[in-house]
Amino acid sequence: MKKINRTTCCGVLLAAVFNGKPHGSFLLNAREVLKGGTLELWMGSEPNRQWGICSGVNSQKVAR
Repeated sequence: MKKINRTTCCGVLLAAVFNGKPHGSFLLNAREVLKGGTLELWMGSEPNRQWGICSGVNSQKVAR
């Protein structure tokens, strides 16, 4: 896991990239994570209110 632009003033998650692909959700697939790879967390001082909105994701299905 890499934290990009993490400083004392930049503690808000702006975006995530998993294995080089933009990841627009706070949910991660356990099978993909267990395969290994890189998760980049892009940090900033102001929240990105468009990131992490799960449209069309069934959270109960993901939680299983």
